[in-house]
Amino acid sequence: MTSFFRTPYFDPGVSNNYEIVTYDRSGNAIAVGTTISPPVGGNAGPRPAFRAYRSLAFENENILLDAGLTTDPQAEMLSYEWDLDDDGTFEVGPSTSALHATSFPDPGRRRVRLRVTDSVGAQVASTAIALRILPATGPGTAANLMLGKSMNSPGQLTLMWEQSCLGSADGYAIYEGTLGEFESHVAIDCSDDGIPLIEDVAPGPFDAYYLVVPVGGGVEGSYGLESDGKERPAGHSVCGLPRMLEPCP
Repeated sequence: MTSFFRTPYFDPGVSNNYEIVTYDRSGNAIAVGTTISPPVGGNAGPRPAFRAYRSLAFENENILLDAGLTTDPQAEMLSYEWDLDDDGTFEVGPSTSALHATSFPDPGRRRVRLRVTDSVGAQVASTAIALRILPATGPGTAANLMLGKSMNSPGQLTLMWEQSCLGSADGYAIYEGTLGEFESHVAIDCSDDGIPLIEDVAPGPFDAYYLVVPVGGGVEGSYGLESDGKERPAGHSVCGLPRMLEPCP
C-alpha cells in the first residue's frame, strides 16, 4: 500500500526529521523515520490550532471555539472555516475572525475540525477535537434567597430560600465567597436536601457572599447573574457538574 500526507510543519533550508508510526489492530507498532530538507522560498501554509473553552456542555449551550493559537510562517492574513460534525464539509465560514460560538441541539459526542487559508491560497485543516454534549436536565435556580441572624445558633447566619424555579432539584448546595472576589465561592454544604429550605451557617472571618444552588441528578443549577446579565461562573470548588442558567418564568 502506498500513501502520503502533507504537513505545514517544516523549517525551510534545514533538515527536518519526521517519524511515522503504524499500528495494527492488536496494538503492534512499527516506526519509520526520515529526514527532509525543504528548499528556501515559496509559501508555507498556515499551522492551524484551536481550542474549545469547554469540551463538556449541555444541549443548546454555547461553546466558544478559539483559533487564536493558529500561526503562519509568513504572518499573512488568515481566514477560518469550521467543520462542526467532522464530515469533511466546512459549513461555517470563511471568516477572518478566529472566534466562533456554536451549540448543539442534541446530546452525544461531536468532533470539530478547523481549516485555515492564507492570503496566497494555501489551505490546511487541523485534526479534530472531541466534544461531549449532555441532555439539558439542569435544575435551574433557587428563588428568593434571604439571609439573617440565626435564632437558634448564636454567632451563625440563617439562609432561607424557595424551591428551584424548575422544580427538579434533588437538593441544594451552599457556597461562601469573599465579597469583591467574584469567583471565590467554595462549597460549604453539598448535601442539603432542601427540606425545609433553610440552613444555618457559620460565617468566615471576612466579608462574605452566599449562594444557594439547586442540584439535580448530579448536575448543579445556576450560580446567579452578574449586574450586566452574564452568569456567575463556578468558583474554586463545586459540589456537582455545573451547568449554565436556564430561563425561568
